[in-house]
Parts: sequence; C-alpha cells; structure tokens
Amino acid sequence: MNNLIRFSLKHRYPLLILAHFLLGILFCLEPHSCRIYSALVFIFGFSCIVINRDRNHQVLFAAAYVTGSEVLLRMVDGASHEFAKYTVLIFTLLGIFYSGFSRKSWWYLLYLMLLLPSLLLTNDFLHMTTKQINVVILTVSAPICLAFLCIYTFGKTISFAQLSRMLLLAALPVVTIATYVYLLSPDIEIISGVTSNLHFSGLFGPNQVCTALGFGMFVFFARAMLNSGSRTLFVFNLLLGSFLTYVGLLTFSRGGMITGFCTMVATGVFVFFNAKDYGKSKAKTGLIAFLACFFAVFASISYQTDGLLVKRYTNRDKLGHFKKDKASDRRTIATKEVKLFIKNPVLGVSVTEAEKVRMNDGLEVHSHNEITRMLAEHGLFGFIGVLILLFTPAWFFFYKRQNVFLAVFFVFWFLTVNHSGMRLVAPAFCYALMLLQVDLSNATFFSRCKPKERVQ
Repeated sequence: MNNLIRFSLKHRYPLLILAHFLLGILFCLEPHSCRIYSALVFIFGFSCIVINRDRNHQVLFAAAYVTGSEVLLRMVDGASHEFAKYTVLIFTLLGIFYSGFSRKSWWYLLYLMLLLPSLLLTNDFLHMTTKQINVVILTVSAPICLAFLCIYTFGKTISFAQLSRMLLLAALPVVTIATYVYLLSPDIEIISGVTSNLHFSGLFGPNQVCTALGFGMFVFFARAMLNSGSRTLFVFNLLLGSFLTYVGLLTFSRGGMITGFCTMVATGVFVFFNAKDYGKSKAKTGLIAFLACFFAVFASISYQTDGLLVKRYTNRDKLGHFKKDKASDRRTIATKEVKLFIKNPVLGVSVTEAEKVRMNDGLEVHSHNEITRMLAEHGLFGFIGVLILLFTPAWFFFYKRQNVFLAVFFVFWFLTVNHSGMRLVAPAFCYALMLLQVDLSNATFFSRCKPKERVQ
C-alpha cells in the first residue's frame, strides 16, 4: 500500500490525465453517470472550502475545476444549464465570507450596480412569461458571477505554483470533453462543407465546445513551456495540446481555436520578455514547439478534408469564393447592437430586448459579443461598465505591474467575449485571475539559472 501511495504521488500528473481520459470513455458508455460526477464536484469543492476556511485560496481551485467542467456537464446533460455559474458564485461568496475582500474592489460592485437601471426600469416583470424571465436570468448571471469573482480576487496574492495548479484543474475536464467528442465523431471523410458541425462537437454547440478545447489547448501547451521539468514531460504536454488542437479544429468552429492560439502566442512572447536567461531559452523552445505542433495538426486536417479547413479559416465557401456577410453573422449583429446603443444612449433597450429586435427582423440569434450587448441593452451605464472592465486591468498592468500573466488572461477574456459572449463562466474566471498578484520568487522558470529539481 505504501508503495502504491508513493507511486501515485510521484506520477500524479499523468494519472490525473489518465483518469479524465477514462471519464470521457465512461460518459460515452453511460452518459447518466455524469449526474453523479456533477454532484461530487459540487460536494467536494464546497467541503474543501468550508473545512479549510479558504486559507489557501481553495475557492479558486474549486472554481477552476467547475469552470473547466461547464461545457462537459452541458454536453451530457449532467446538470442544469447554469450549474457552473451558480456553483462558482456560491463558492465565491463563501470565499468572501471566509477571506474577506479589498475595499478597492468597489469598482466591481459599481459595475454590478450599473446593470440595474436598465434591468429594473425597462422590464415589466409582472407581465413577463417564465421563459422570458429565464432568459433575463441567463443573461445577467454571467456578469454577476464575474463581479463577485473580481471582488474576491482583487488584491490577493498567489504563488506561480498555485496559478499553475488552478489552470491545470480547469483544463483536466477539457481532456474528458476531447475524449468524449473524439469517440463520438464519425469518419473525417464525411466533412463536405465549411460550416461548423455538430457531428464533430459531440452533438453539442460547436462554439462552446471549441471555446473549451481552445482553452485546454492553451493550458497544455503553456505547461509544456512553463511546467515541464523533463523532456518526457515536455513531449507529454505537447501531445496533449496537439490532441486538443486536433479535436478543436475538427469542429470547424473558429473562435475558440483562434483565441487559444493567440493566448498561447501571448504567453510565449510575454513570458520571454519577463523571464531571465533560463526562462527565455525555455520560452523560445516552447513557442517554437507549439507553432510546429499547431501547424502540423492544421496541415494534417486540411489535407484530409481537401483544403476545406483552410477555406474555413480564410472565410471562403467550399468552392473557394470569399463569403459575404450575412444578417446572422457576428459582425452584423454587433454592428446592429452599436446602432441600438446610438438610438438609445441612456438606458439602452433593456436586457434581452436587442434579441427581440432581431427576432422582429426574422433573426432568432443570440448576441455573440458581450461588449456590444452591454452597450445596446444598458446604454450609458453599460458603456461605463465596459470602461471599468477594460481600464481596471490596464491600470494594474501599466502602473501596478502586479501580474506578469495579466496580458495573457486579458487576451483570452477579450477574444472570448467578442466571439462567444458570456455564455460560459471561463472568460469571467480568467478575467478575475488578472486581478491577482502572482508571486514569482520561487518560480524556477523566472530564475537566471537552470533549476536542479524537476518542477511539475
């Protein structure tokens, strides 16, 4: 037994990956088992926070794992659609209760208050149907979750090792997603068009699946660069990142892959300029390896689909003609929302009203851009809220310089809310990480000399 425990502790990282591969297989064979999984995730996270009284930021570790599990739970119907947001919100409120919060975090309380005028003054709740009320709750739950996450993280300090573990916990369920999607996917030869498809996204929304896979791709390629203390571990992380890239590209949904790619490039470039001699060398090696793996996988899928993947990413149809903007395209929807803001500059058109305007025009589509949605639905108050979201991390970056990974998380948050809105809790969680102070004093990657001990 002692030998087994020692073996498990020594090889805990690959064993965790293996366990989540096996979970993907289990959910394929028995989807209803995911309901037990979701209950265990909540109970275990809640218990860890309460037992430890959040002494070591258990809230962030629990919230990270729930964040990574969100798309998985939606795919296999393991919990309610908003389970992850409500769970993260409960965990965060517990953290605020145990750990307190900085008085300077009032900016995000103001951000939350700015959402109320449009919500309360322009909606007649007494005459709304249950479905309409649910849509309102669905729309405002993400901003509420973001605000309380920011109030909790504002000014707190974590170590580089803790940050690495948080990101790993968020990425582990993505391995399960990739396994589940891969096992359910048909032969690649059936791809005959250039639109995103349900067949290669586990019969669930390709945009959300690709967003999760893009995040996982970024984390494992970043671990190859930052957390690989041996060549074996380096190759292992590259293979994991390549697998998630392969599954993500097959969805033919572009937003998540482009976001993951840009976030990883930002990681390599930004870390290079902040690391010492040893870190600079590792950053260059990691970035080159990432680019080689990414484009190798991209070229392989493009070859197998007779160039359809290239046409998809260059915005052409299957015949090679450049596609014109449609009324349902993200750019067109965002432009209409800006016009609604100009017409209703004070209170906006109210929450969900922009969607009703599109429905009157014959378009039953949701907004994909959180920034333009806030402008259209909240008017001037939404504009001030956007300024808070943009300028607070900018102030930390340019004046406080408290988090060397702030720019990396900003890239992920900004690109995600511009192609997928706030459907997932992932952009809110990454935004909150920007407000943390990351202590690099014990991070061997940022030292001048090559570390003697292996770091996982």
